[in-house]
Amino acid sequence: MKTRIKSIVIGIFIIISISVLMIASCGGEENGNGAEDILASMDIVNATNLFITKSSGSQTLSLNSDNLSNETQKLFKITDDGYIEEVKYYDEDGNEITLQYQPNAIYYVNDGYIIVIFEFGYLVRKSDGAVYSLENAGYIMQNYYFLNSSPISTDSSDNIYYLSSKLESFYMREIVKLNTQNFDNITKETYSPPTDSVWVFQIDSRGNAIYNASLPAYGGSVCRIRTADGAFYSAQIN
Repeated sequence: MKTRIKSIVIGIFIIISISVLMIASCGGEENGNGAEDILASMDIVNATNLFITKSSGSQTLSLNSDNLSNETQKLFKITDDGYIEEVKYYDEDGNEITLQYQPNAIYYVNDGYIIVIFEFGYLVRKSDGAVYSLENAGYIMQNYYFLNSSPISTDSSDNIYYLSSKLESFYMREIVKLNTQNFDNITKETYSPPTDSVWVFQIDSRGNAIYNASLPAYGGSVCRIRTADGAFYSAQIN
């Protein structure tokens, strides 16, 4: 689907589209053999912008909220030659697949990566659209309290940090570090101790973290500095 529009209309459309972004629920759809297709890439290489909006699949994109109320959310891109196209998804063999879940959020990570949230997150490499599933790395939570803080942080080595709810308890939040030096073997490290339920954090360019956390097992809260080499320094908050 391609729709040529003027730049001012693109700007209005993006603003309206961004207003529907929320963190929530990607998986694949069952193929003819009853197995689930595994997402391997998205066609975003020629995209200058990505956005999520509701669409019925018609050839015309509508900004009328009444028309959008019963439609599904889909991921679109604005191409480098000024077209709007729905983003396509592919398995590892290059076959186009349909995803079971709707996109709900897009996070800019850095010049090399974005994260797209479906049922769980996918780290997407901009250069070729390859994806890495964050299903086992934890669900991305908001980082609320630092001024202008983003849910996603990076250091000078392009490692990625975010808050995640622990699999066994939604209310226990930990800092997750993704080492992206090898995209084919991304590793996860839990950056905060298991006693701490982190609510806000900040990372500097060297990978040092400062964060505030509650201590569910002991009561109270704590402010800690976690250095890049693994040392912790704490100060009790009264």
